[in-house]
Amino acid sequence: MSHMHMNQVKAAAEAKRQQQLAAASAAALVDKKKEDQAAAVEKDAVHKRQEKERKQDEELRETAEEHTRTATALRQLADMGFTDATTNISLLKQFHHNINDVVTQLVQSLQSKCGNEAAITNGWKVPASALVWKHRLGNGSYGSVYEVKWGGVLIAAKKMSITVEGDRQAIEKML
Repeated sequence: MSHMHMNQVKAAAEAKRQQQLAAASAAALVDKKKEDQAAAVEKDAVHKRQEKERKQDEELRETAEEHTRTATALRQLADMGFTDATTNISLLKQFHHNINDVVTQLVQSLQSKCGNEAAITNGWKVPASALVWKHRLGNGSYGSVYEVKWGGVLIAAKKMSITVEGDRQAIEKML
């Protein structure tokens, strides 16, 4: 072979080797890009899974807090004599656990059941004429608690004991 032909063969071989290197390099880049994409997809999936778990934990915490608020409010309402849990839960949801609004609604409902003769005046004061006193349930430092019929509904009512003017003024402030 001539020297020129030999150089052409070497050049062709070198060109082929360069093509193979370029092809291998391109394949490596493609593989790297696929690996990076797969890692990004996996990272995104992990992030979404963590976010979903975080939201579920938050929802569980909020649900537990709502149950605690509801249980506390139901105990408070029961302590006030409002023991119909179904009604109380419905009102708690309606009034967003605002116990004052719930009690106001319950009292208004009770008033409407009892009629005008049993209307409450000035807060929690009930006219004596609207009550039918049954029997004493217990005594306290400010008076006695009785079972009372109020417009056809049985309730508990406190009959206040006033011994001196100072007691009357203190009781008036409470009411």
